[in-house]
Amino acid sequence: HDISRRVRGMFDKFMARDLDNDGDLDFIGTRGNSYPYDGVFWLEQVRSDEPRAAFQRARAQESNEMPLP
Repeated sequence: HDISRRVRGMFDKFMARDLDNDGDLDFIGTRGNSYPYDGVFWLEQVRSDEPRAAFQRARAQESNEMPLP
């Protein structure tokens, strides 16, 4: 389930995995060259009987940006 693409010399990677062991696939990925949104992100698949978006952010708040060493 790995999805990889190369854009402007940057490598973005997306992986479909069941990250929270709830039986459905979530997406985790990396992105670069898009400050302030660079880094790792997790989209959690949401199952519901009511109409709603199928994926949502897994965390309500982003972590602080870390400087390069």
